[in-house]
Amino acid sequence: MTMIRTKAKLFVAATLVANSSSLSFTTSQAASLINDFYRKQNRFKVAFLICSSKACAADLVAQWIDNSKQSKDNQQESIVNIGGHNKPKEPRKALSIDYRRAAVFLLYGGLYQGMAQEYIYNDIYASLFGSGTDILTASKKVATEMFVLTPLLCVPAAYLIKGLLGGDTVGDVFKKYKNDVINNKVLYINWSIWIPVNFLVFGLVPEHFRVTFVALVSFFWTMILSTIVSKK
Repeated sequence: MTMIRTKAKLFVAATLVANSSSLSFTTSQAASLINDFYRKQNRFKVAFLICSSKACAADLVAQWIDNSKQSKDNQQESIVNIGGHNKPKEPRKALSIDYRRAAVFLLYGGLYQGMAQEYIYNDIYASLFGSGTDILTASKKVATEMFVLTPLLCVPAAYLIKGLLGGDTVGDVFKKYKNDVINNKVLYINWSIWIPVNFLVFGLVPEHFRVTFVALVSFFWTMILSTIVSKK
């Protein structure tokens, strides 16, 4: 009986080891396929596809959240008291999607967050500061990204694309940007998210994964930016 139990335990252990090895092999294969995909494909095409779809999806989520809040507020305000009886003021409005706004963020995501940042991160910064991942090199890249590129190009680009497609003048666009910087703290919110993230980007993440990593994190930033930019 003891011999049988011992053999059973050995069989279970061997099965677990085999399954673990199979899972490890599968994970390793998947990682290798993803790595090969990024290295073999045109990096700007990959950056555009990933970042445009990410930015559009993030904006649609932001719109859904905004619409849900507005619909809830309207529903609460739609009950009025007439002669001691509660009666509906108006029917609840269906959720609506601003497809022009979604298209704006699709273009912003693909052109700037994707293609432009691919070139900036892996070509311009490498030529200016080198390709090292030490703390000094990473700090130079983060400082340039956060305090030069972000206030002068990154965030204004989103305002400019949305404003021009919406019929605003360049003056109106930058007036709104200035207002959001001062009153809505758009740059402070950006820095609170992206300073730590960019240290990871320039210190740890491989070059060909940088834009994809940024795209994953910026899904949430794009939702925030979309909400701020679209405020009246």
